[in-house]
This record gives sequence, C-alpha cells and structure tokens, in this order.
Amino acid sequence: SRAKHGFAKRYRPELPWNCRFLSNRALRQEISGLIQTFLKAAVSEGSLVHSGYILYYVANEPRVLAVEVDSRSPGDVLPLRDEDPVLTLYAHSFLAADLMRTEYEKLNDKLIKLNRLSQDNNIKLGVYLSSWLGYLRVTCEGFENLKMRLLLQNDRPVDFRELISKSDEIGRVMKDHRTPLREFRNNVFHPRSNIEAIRKFFTYEAERLPWAHKLHAAFAEFFSKYRIFCEVHYMIHGRRNEMITGRKRPKQRKMNAS
Repeated sequence: SRAKHGFAKRYRPELPWNCRFLSNRALRQEISGLIQTFLKAAVSEGSLVHSGYILYYVANEPRVLAVEVDSRSPGDVLPLRDEDPVLTLYAHSFLAADLMRTEYEKLNDKLIKLNRLSQDNNIKLGVYLSSWLGYLRVTCEGFENLKMRLLLQNDRPVDFRELISKSDEIGRVMKDHRTPLREFRNNVFHPRSNIEAIRKFFTYEAERLPWAHKLHAAFAEFFSKYRIFCEVHYMIHGRRNEMITGRKRPKQRKMNAS
C-alpha cells in the first residue's frame, strides 16, 4: 500500500492555479461578506459609527489612536515614545536647532572658501544663524523645565541614570552664557525693539559662538544616548511597535513622465 501511495503522490496531476485557489478565494469572499453584513447591522443599530472607507468606531466612546494605546507592562516607567517629554523636546526643538546649524555651517564654509557671498546667501546666513541660536535657547528652556537630572533619577528606568553625568555637563555649559542667549532668543522670536542684545551676544571677547557650538554638541550627545537607551528598552520589554531601529521606510512611487 505504501508503494501504491508513493505512485499516486508522484504521478498526481497538478491542478491549474485558478482551480487550486478557488476554494480559498471563495472562503475569503464569504467571510468578507459576513463581516460587512455584521458591520452594517451594527451601524444601523447605532453601536458602531462608520467614518468612511474601512474605519469603524464604537459609538459614544472616545476615539484613541494606536500610538496612544498603553501597551506597557506593569512597573514599566518609561513613557510611551510619543508621550515622552524628552523625545518631544528633541523632535520639536533640538532638531530644528540642528537643521538651522547645519544650513548655517554650509554657507559659512562657503563664505570662508570664497571670501564672499551673494546678497541672497548673506540674508540666509543671518537667518540660519539667528534661528539656530534661538532654537538652541528653546532647547535649553525645555531642558531646564523638565528638571532633567531629577527626571532621570526618579522617573526613568535605573539604567537611564548613566545619563545623569551628561545632563550635569549640559547644565554646567549652559550657565556660562544663559542670560545673553535668552536675550538674543527674545529678540529673534519676538518683535525686535533694539539690537543691543544681538550686538552683546556677538561680542568678540565673550566667545559666545564657540560656546554655542559646544553646548549644541553636548545636547546632541545626550539626545543620541537617550534615544539609544529607549530603543534598547523598547526591544527588551516587548515594545517593538515603538522602535525606530529596523523600521522599513515606505517606498516612494515613481511618477511616470507624461
């Protein structure tokens, strides 16, 4: 019987592909139809709300985004990624400062190389420089308001305490020119009444621009390490949906030239 079974298995004719998947396709269609029937009935009864396409919500209940669902385990004190004030400060303030600094340095390098800039680039150079320093001050304010040292010590997992020394370093660097940077920022992001704060900040003897570069580098190192600690924590605690590492970027469709 074993030989007969082997013969049948070896010489069984292959069905056409459309016949092979016919039963599975029919089953999927039947299930899809049943789901649509149940959904329409629930909408008619008022227990569900249909907001278009395939989106259905439970009636009279607050709507929650997927990123707002707290999937943390009991005792996990690291906030959700989109609710972490440190990551919010990084994304909303420091990245803006970093972008402006990058653009400023490009034009400044061009100025050093050519010893001149066009009128348009001269204007951009000033805008990038002012915006960088302004957003750097906003980052400082956010950092101070969060009371970063206490936050790392009391409101984060134990391993995050390794970042306290970096936080303390930022605090020490900030103290050197905190007031001139604050006055400069106020004259950038508010209607300018006089330029004294601008002139004061760029006083050659004070060397505040090298200080700003040093402060920016300290912030960059701190945020980089903080984000790494977060990624490791997400992975260890089963919060992979919050991870950035390994996430596939959406493919951009190429537009055909008409």
